[in-house]
Amino acid sequence: ALAEFEGVSSKLFRSIRDRHIIPGGGTAERDVLMQFIGVQLARTTAAQANAIDASRLMAGVAFKGLPPEGYDLSPGDAMRLTLSNGPMMGKTIRDLSATLILSCSGTSFATSDNPVFRYNSYCEGITSSGVIGTVCRGLQIFLPVSPGLLLYLFDAAVYKLVRTNQHF
Repeated sequence: ALAEFEGVSSKLFRSIRDRHIIPGGGTAERDVLMQFIGVQLARTTAAQANAIDASRLMAGVAFKGLPPEGYDLSPGDAMRLTLSNGPMMGKTIRDLSATLILSCSGTSFATSDNPVFRYNSYCEGITSSGVIGTVCRGLQIFLPVSPGLLLYLFDAAVYKLVRTNQHF
């Protein structure tokens, strides 16, 4: 299923890379883009480890520190759980604004099998709660489309994007 979805997504990313145009909101292409990002966020081993840790924490609270033997969430179940959240994460980032950033001459963006990076400049310094969830105010998402092109999603209620032709 992931291979089929990535096949559909690859056409979209090829178009973004070649035309330097992000699909507009309310289009099927924009929905595919958001779903792709949601699935990418959900399919990592870090997401799997977080699900296992959260399950252990909840079991500890529910069973007053003594969960039944064998209660641990298996790695396979954790991955199924996180992947089932991918589409919802895609829906919750639909309201983010998007732009493309070109790399400067002689530089490039790092791409990998775990390409989506989340950050939240608005909530820097907050350590009492998570700040990079898909519903957090100030969320920023960075996704290299190619070594020369980066998709940047941001909360326009928090950040103002100023376009320049300056190269840093």
